[in-house]
Amino acid sequence: MRKKTGRNVINITQIQKKITTHAKEKSLPDNVLSWLQKTFVRWLINHYPNVQEVRSIERYKMLVKGEVPSWFQPENEATKYIYIDLNHHVFQELLEKCSEFLASRPKNIHHKFPRMTVEHVLQKWKEEHEQLLRKEKKYKETSCDGLEHVFSFEDLHVVKFDHRHHELSLEMARESALMQHCLGEFENDEEGAGGYGEYYFKLIKEKEIKLYSLRDEKNMPHATIALYEKDGTLWLDQIKGKQNIAPIARYAPACIAFLNAFKVH
Repeated sequence: MRKKTGRNVINITQIQKKITTHAKEKSLPDNVLSWLQKTFVRWLINHYPNVQEVRSIERYKMLVKGEVPSWFQPENEATKYIYIDLNHHVFQELLEKCSEFLASRPKNIHHKFPRMTVEHVLQKWKEEHEQLLRKEKKYKETSCDGLEHVFSFEDLHVVKFDHRHHELSLEMARESALMQHCLGEFENDEEGAGGYGEYYFKLIKEKEIKLYSLRDEKNMPHATIALYEKDGTLWLDQIKGKQNIAPIARYAPACIAFLNAFKVH
């Protein structure tokens, strides 16, 4: 029987740092961070498919800056040395989905996190989001006083959600219902409580992220944009069209123009 080859991630230190930074930027609870550092990292090492195999010292130096450690021995056939691209969209989406799912869970089940696998979390995330798409969401129209016009592009414009306004959760619920995503999916729209929406509501209220919406002349949303500030620079957290996919081609130029105008990293 052929001996199973182990996997050794050469940039594991960078991955751990990335997860810690991600958790800090998202204000994730300690138990979510612990799950990411243990369960998620262990899954990455053993099962994550989008990897680059590294078979030479030259390749190691190209991918990971710094001195080559003694444990890196590419001639050792019993170990498969791999590199995980932290900027790859698959890695970023997996990290975001797992974080979003766990952070939106009620506190009374947090003790179950250590028993949850990555496969379980991703499957539950998928099931809940498919259920949201099938569910006809109801929302209340607002005064729009909690929205600030910040950018125009041809017949489209971008509004910013006021994190201090009393209608914030209602604005989020409307955005979510019309865009068919989970941003404003609350159990209680008035209080901004419960569901995935509570997770994002807290981030916006605490100014961890800034929320924007690309809209047409009838005030209908076509892209939801979240930014965060780091060292005085705006960074793109995420941008979603309807049903959590990328904005359709018609609205891409307006999105790009907005990001460029605000010098978003």
